Amino acid sequence: RDMPFMLSRGCPFQCTFCSSPQMWTTKYNFRDLDDVMKEIKYYIKRYDITALQMYDLTAIIKKQWAMEFCQRMIDEGIKLKWSLPDGTRSEALDKEVLIMMKKSNINYLVYAPESGSQRTLKKIKKRVKLERLTKSVIESKRQGLTTRTTCIIGFPHETWFDIFATILFQVKMAFRGVDDLPLYIFSPYPGTEIFNELMEEG
Repeated sequence: RDMPFMLSRGCPFQCTFCSSPQMWTTKYNFRDLDDVMKEIKYYIKRYDITALQMYDLTAIIKKQWAMEFCQRMIDEGIKLKWSLPDGTRSEALDKEVLIMMKKSNINYLVYAPESGSQRTLKKIKKRVKLERLTKSVIESKRQGLTTRTTCIIGFPHETWFDIFATILFQVKMAFRGVDDLPLYIFSPYPGTEIFNELMEEG
């Protein structure tokens, strides 16, 4: 019995394929942890839930907040499984954080590198370092988490080289033990920077 949940609102990044900056601006707010714990306990009591699925746009950005959230889950005796199915960034997910997340009962973690091509990452303003993300993914698998990396191919500017770089990245992730490696076909969402550029170009 999974309950969808949100720990934050918004995203401070400005990826060109995402409509979040137009919907929420780039303001990013964490929820108060007392409020989070209160809501989780309510769902346990009211619906007897067994798991939480965190559907934040960008769930884990600050290491300290992630550590505090996990510690509160442990201290409050909340033994629910929880997951990040929507995809998150890797900057704050070092070994210390991943160990704490494992202790607090996370069982599914999705990374969203979006591309294996540095050229594409620069074009779409996806501020991610693939080497750092890879280290985090390896540590996630070392901690026994079911792990996924999501990528997109077919951005308007991409060459076959960019596409093969992304496919190769996912192949490398497979050899690292990643459990799920989808390749999505790019689709321009109304309200995004890329969509507006394509409309201007006819």
